Amino acid sequence: QPEKAKEQLQQALQAEPANAEAHFLLGQLYADQASHEVPEAEERLRQAQLVDPHNPKIDTLQWKLDSAEGKYAKMDSSFERSLALNQKFAPQIREFRQHYWATEYNQGVRLATRVKPQEADIKVKKTEEGAHISVQSVPDPDFPGALPYFRRATIIDPNRLESWRNIAFVYYQLDSLDATV
Repeated sequence: QPEKAKEQLQQALQAEPANAEAHFLLGQLYADQASHEVPEAEERLRQAQLVDPHNPKIDTLQWKLDSAEGKYAKMDSSFERSLALNQKFAPQIREFRQHYWATEYNQGVRLATRVKPQEADIKVKKTEEGAHISVQSVPDPDFPGALPYFRRATIIDPNRLESWRNIAFVYYQLDSLDATV
C-alpha cells in the first residue's frame, strides 16, 4: 500500500507542485520506510515548509527524523520552530526531549562508571567446596567514551545541570582542569 500511496502523491505533486500537504504526506511515507529513505523524507519536508512555513506538523515530523538520525542540535531547532508555531505539541516535545536526554545521559553514566561489557575480563575460580564460579572483574571507567554522551545530553536539554556536572567530572578525572571550569 505505501508504494501506491507514494505514486498517488507524486502524481498529485506533478499536477500541483505547490501542494504542501502532498509534500508532507510523501515525506511522512518516506520517514516511515527504512533509513535509506530519510534524505528523501527530509527533502519532501523541506519542500512542504517552503510552501507552508507556518505548519507545525512539518517541524514535528522533522524533529522526529532528526532524533532518529541522532541530529540533536537540528532536533532542538525543530522543537523551537514547532513550539513557536503552535504550543499543542509541547507535551510531546517534552516527552521526546526527556527520552533522548535520558538515553544519552544514562549511556554516559554507564561508561563513566565502567567500560563496555564486552571488554570485561571474566575469570573462573573455584569456591572452597571446589565448585567453579564466574567472577567478573570490575572494569575501569571509560571517561573519554562517556564525554560525547554527556555533551549530546547538554544539546538535547541544556537546562539539565546533571549533564554539565558530569562533563566537569569527566574532565576532572582526565586531569583536564582547564576544561573542568
